[in-house]
This record gives sequence, C-alpha cells and structure tokens, in this order.
Amino acid sequence: MRVTPQGVIQSESGHSGNSQPPPAGPRMVERRMLGPLGNTVWHYDDQTAIADGVSIDANNVWGAWLLSGARLTIHAITGNGTPAWSFSSFGSGNSGVAAAKDADRSGFMESNAAGNDFRQHGFRSTSNGTPDWSFTYPVSDPNLPASSRKVATSRDGSVIAAVVSDSVTQNSTLYVFDADTGAVTLMWTDPLRMDGVALTDNGSKALVTQDNRATLVDTSSGNIIFNVAGSGAGNIFYPISGDGSVFAVGGFNFDVYAFKYAFNGTTYVQVIHFTRANFWFGGASTVSHDGSTAGTFGANYANGWLSGEVYLFDVPSHNMLGSYPVSGTGMYQGTPIGAGSNDNGTVMAFASWGTQFHDWPEVMVFNRSVQLIGQINFPGSAFSVDVTTDGQYVVGGAKAVHANQFGSGGRIELIQLQGSPSPTPTPTATPCASVGSWTEQAPYPIAVSGHAVVSVGGNVYSFGGIVEPPAAITNAYKYTPATNTWTPIAPLPAPRGWFSGTTDGTYVYLLGGVDQNFNTTATLWRYDPATNTYNTNLPSYAIPTYFHASAYLNGKIYRIAGAAIGTDFHVEVYTIATNSWSMAANYPFANHNLMTVALGNYIYAGGGNASPDKTYRYDPSTDTWDDAAVADLPAGRSAAASGAYNGRWLLAGGDVNFAISTSAIAWDPATNTWSNLANMVQARDLLAGTTAGQSFYAVAGDSGPGTPTNDNQQYTDVPCGTPTTTPSATPSATFTPTPSARPTPSEPSMTPLPTPTGTVTPTSTPTTTPPPTPTPISTVTPTATPTPTPTPTARPVPAPRSRPTPAPRP
Repeated sequence: MRVTPQGVIQSESGHSGNSQPPPAGPRMVERRMLGPLGNTVWHYDDQTAIADGVSIDANNVWGAWLLSGARLTIHAITGNGTPAWSFSSFGSGNSGVAAAKDADRSGFMESNAAGNDFRQHGFRSTSNGTPDWSFTYPVSDPNLPASSRKVATSRDGSVIAAVVSDSVTQNSTLYVFDADTGAVTLMWTDPLRMDGVALTDNGSKALVTQDNRATLVDTSSGNIIFNVAGSGAGNIFYPISGDGSVFAVGGFNFDVYAFKYAFNGTTYVQVIHFTRANFWFGGASTVSHDGSTAGTFGANYANGWLSGEVYLFDVPSHNMLGSYPVSGTGMYQGTPIGAGSNDNGTVMAFASWGTQFHDWPEVMVFNRSVQLIGQINFPGSAFSVDVTTDGQYVVGGAKAVHANQFGSGGRIELIQLQGSPSPTPTPTATPCASVGSWTEQAPYPIAVSGHAVVSVGGNVYSFGGIVEPPAAITNAYKYTPATNTWTPIAPLPAPRGWFSGTTDGTYVYLLGGVDQNFNTTATLWRYDPATNTYNTNLPSYAIPTYFHASAYLNGKIYRIAGAAIGTDFHVEVYTIATNSWSMAANYPFANHNLMTVALGNYIYAGGGNASPDKTYRYDPSTDTWDDAAVADLPAGRSAAASGAYNGRWLLAGGDVNFAISTSAIAWDPATNTWSNLANMVQARDLLAGTTAGQSFYAVAGDSGPGTPTNDNQQYTDVPCGTPTTTPSATPSATFTPTPSARPTPSEPSMTPLPTPTGTVTPTSTPTTTPPPTPTPISTVTPTATPTPTPTPTARPVPAPRSRPTPAPRP
C-alpha cells in the first residue's frame, strides 16, 4: 500500500507491464431527472480504478484513471457511457488527461505504479487506442506521480504542456510539446517543485503551479513573464483565463491577478484578495475563459473539513458576487478538490471529497447569482470536474468510497443542466426574478448626512459627514455585518462633509467635500483598513468640489461633476499607478448630487439637480459619454444611495421628484430596464450606500431639511426562492500561515489590490536537450511612492442649507 499526494491509499496489485487491461464493465443508469439541478445523461463505473481526472470537449469526455486499472478512456457525450476505446502503457499507476476545448486533441500523461517511469502521449478521438505520438520523460519522482493537474492542452489544440519532477536532482521541469508531432519545443527547469500547469488558448503562456508560487512562463522563450508567492503549498492548482489576462492563486488566501495594459503590458496586479479564518482555498479554484468570473470553494480545516463555502467574484468590478455555505456531520472530510467553468462564467462547478454523511453533493454547480443549478451525488469522493464551453454539460470523476478509506472503484458521471446558460457573460444581470426586503440593522453611532460610505473586505466603512448644528466632522466607523456592530476607526485627518468615497478593494479613496468652515476642497486621501491609517500625501485634483460623484474602474478613480463656485461638469481621473490626475471627457452638463456606479468596463451616472431623470454611460476606451446606452430614470432622483448589487445598479432613497423618498429601484444591464424594489423602511436623502457580502446598506441621511438620522437600512435579495445564505466567519487579525500550521483566525476579507506586485523577466534558453540551468526566481519589488503634488489653495465657500437641530432620538 502507499499514499499518493491526492491522499488515496492505493493497492499495488493488479495489471502490470505493457499489456492493456480490459475495460471494467460499466454499470449504466437510466436517465434520472433532477429538476433544476440537472439530469444524469450517463455514468460509467469501474470496480478497480478511480476516475482521478476528467476533461470534456465539444463531443467527448476523456477520463484518466489510477490504481490497478489506470488508463485513458474516451466517452461520447451523446452515448451511453461505454468507452469508445482505452489505452494504458502500464495497467497500474497514475494518469492525467487534458483535452482541447476547440480541437480534437488530447494530452495524456501516465506514470507506473513504482513511480519511476513517466510518459506523455498525444491522442485524437479517432486514435482508437493508439497514441499519435509518445514521449518517455528522462526524469521521475515516485512521490509526485502523474495527474490531470500536471498536463494541459491549449484550447486550439496546438500545444501540450506537462510538469515532471526529478527525485535525484530535486528539480522540476516544464515540458512543452508540439501537439501534432510530439516534438519538445521547450524545457524550463527550476528547483522549486511544480505541481500543475495551465495554458492559454494558443499555448503561448503556461501558468505553472509551483510550491507556494505561481509562475507565468513564455512557452516560446522560457522567460518568466510574472511570478508571485502563494499563501500555502500542497494540493493546489492555479487556473488562468483563455487570453492569459486573469489568473487565480489559492491557498490560505484566494487571490486574483489581472493583466493591466497600463503597465506596458508586462505586469499583473492583484485585483481580488480574499481570506477567511481557518479556511483553505487551494484545492478548488477556477477562472472563466473570458476572465470575467473567478470562483473558489474554501473548506474549514478547524472543524475537520466538515464545512465550507463557495465564493464567486466579478473580476472587472473586483466585487464578490455572493457565497454559498455548506456543512455536514460525521467522520469524513469534505475537502474541495477541483473546479471548472464554462466560457463566460455563468456555470461554475466545484468538486469535493465526501460521502453520504455530508449534507452537500460532491459536485455542485452554480450560476453567477451563486444559486445551485446542478449537482452530482457520488457514493464516495469526487476527484475532478469539468464543464463544456457552453455550460450545457458538467462531468465529474470520483472514487467509490471516501478518499481516505481503503478500497477502490470509481465512476465518471455526466449531467446535463436544465435550460441553456446565457450566451454572453452576465456579470451585471440577475438571471431570474428576485424578491427583496429592507430591515433596520444596528444604528449608526451618530446622526449624520453627507458622509462617505465604502465597502472593503465585506465590511462597511463610513467617514465624516455633516451633523447639527451644521458642521463637518472627522468621525469614522467600521460596520461588521457578521456581528451587526459598529466600531470606531481612526478619525479623518480633518473634518469633511458632502464628499465622496470609492475603493480599489484594498484602500478607500476619499475625495473633496467641505471642511469645518464649509470651504470647498479638492483633497484626495487614502485610508488603509489593514493599518487603520490615512495617507494625505496624494495629489489633489484641480477643481474643488462637493456634492460630486466618484467611481473606481480599472486602476483609475473618477471625480464626476459636483458643486463648486457654480455647478461643475468636469471629470477628473486619478491614475493610481502614476499617482497623477488628468482630465476626461466632460459630463454632458453641469450637475451635482448625482449618482454613479461602475459595472463591467463602464461607469454609469445619472440623476442629480440639473436633469434628474437623465442617465449616461461612460466608456474609458473611447472617452465618451453615451445617452442611448442606458435607459433614463423612471422619475427624477438626486442625493440617493447608489451602488452595484447583484450585477445591477441600485438606487435607494434620495429626492424623487424633489421629495425625500423611500423608493428603491435597480437597473439591469442585460435588459436595459429599471425595476422597482421594495421600499426602504425610512425615507432619507443625502444618505450613502454600499454593497457588502450579499446585502446593500443605506446608512444614515436626512429625514427632512437639516434633520440627520442614524439609520442603517439593509436590503437583501432572496433570488428565485433559494434560501438566503449567511457567512459564518469570525473577525480577527490577519495571519501568515504555513501549510502545516493552523493560522491565527482572520476576518473574511476581499481586497482588490491595484498596486503591482512586481515584474520579473529573467531569460533562459529553450532547449529540447538536457534541461537548462534553473532560472532563479526574482524578488518582487513594490512600487515606490511618487512625490505628492501640492494641494490647491483656492477654496470657494458654498452656502450651506439651513439645518434646524433635530429632536432627540428615542
């Protein structure tokens, strides 16, 4: 007996040598209708082997089996599950497979039971059990056998890549093959262990999963394009989008890196950073082909892996789309082990170990609203999962009993989801009708209006504002939804009111507003939630304003319109990377008290005092405002809470037809329509709002002229009848974990980071002969802080509106 890196206790008995084992007899099942959770097309059982890897293309499911029946099998999607043919060099051992999504090509990797013979093969569906080509690796490591994570085939079928390790030198090597001929086009060797590889569409880039490091390699030159440290080693695989613009790094944290052309096309920046106390995110992470959606299935190792939570993220906006918690009982672990996605991220599948003792299925499939739309209940543990490009089919591979139990036998099961996924990405659309409601949560510590509210890492941060008698204040607070509590944070560097805030996911940026003397400012302050400190050395923008709007999009912060000496129409843009301001296309007219939101690759703005029913879409790529791209508001509105919620633009309260209102509405980009939501509990204007987790929070605001309040009104959708899920993490400090240690608990946090973490471009000479000298890993150097620009001194004084002292609150 021996234990593989996958945690399987496997037998060495069974087939050996070069004879091909006879395929085990499949046990077919009748088509089982599962309603909204899909129906089984077929399943194929094997009594001696485990389906360690599955890969699906447009027509076939490819299976890689381990144990005494180790082999490659191919199954027609539209068939009954019987393999068309199978192949094995050894009959016993480990194997891995990766199929091209858009071509008839598959790469199959295998190692014998002793782990001292590794081979690579190229197949087509018409190969009929005979490889088109084969390659015997000159190195091997019995402790690091073949697996599906270690082989990749480019989407166009032109390139196959695999990683193998050498037990003698302790080095690992990335091999790149011409998929048609099997010619080795690159060998890239490094002393840091390689555990997996993923390819871009044309195979020009390989994302190598190393021991606690992600390394992006140019497959033509062998040069390192980018690398970054992970947050834990072990059973990990790092996925990448088809064009290579987005990749994810899992471990004790879940990080998403996005390619930014603003950095000369050579640097990636971290746009999502998510962590949760006692959770491991290394085993099951995925990025959609188009890079719009990232997902991870985290498990709680502190309770024996008996609970977990699926998290989905919208990459362009850096926002969490939602989460889905699961839990179970008994002695069996529910370790997440694999993930897959369709092209546009509307179908995201996650696989985990487990048995009937768990309350969640071994394969779960979600849409972008984080609703369960498909499942596979295996009798034992899932080992792998894959999804067709259109999201119509999901396939899982499994072991017949729990992964940590003695015994063998496995299954491949194919399900077809009910209905057809959206043909286009829907990062901003809710795929089905939803019902929502407002509830009052813990009140804000003070009565205020004209403050700035921003969400970072699942928490709500509120800054400054105007109190009565009329005065701008420095007070700032943090709201933790998990505990429904407000706590004070560091006060503002100076009083501010009628200003705005936005976030890049790591920092909060606070713009302009009025000071304690009601002088208008143009300051830009940056608050760091991690250190509870402010940076006041950032350059100010050119035209001091209050009652303006602001938004963050793709590394830039936009200050839009507002009030100054008169009403302003300018749009100023702060580029984080260069620490500088520039002008963008003017807003269509001078306006203040307008609302704005960033969705996808656009900024939407509308309402305000000038033309309160007009809305516009700003396209940064063309620097233009478009009136026709977004439907006008159903009624004039200004001074409302505004934010992105479940892919829609949500507006709450404000002055509707010039009266303080409880009305809440949402705009759906998929249909370009506004819809009414449930009314707020209390009518408010000059309030502020943000989305945190699965809720939108409308904080404080005025109930009448000069009458600030301390309401904290929470809006939550209940989509399509699905029960509301509740995060269960406990806030605490951040940790620096090791793979074997139990980290100090930390609060759940999602932190998009715009600052580049480094660019590394060492060179190495590609070769098809002995491996080149190991390429050193360059140290990532943080970007230096630019010299601040002096703050403008001119500060016109607006006339504050009359604000009578409110009656004491009960």
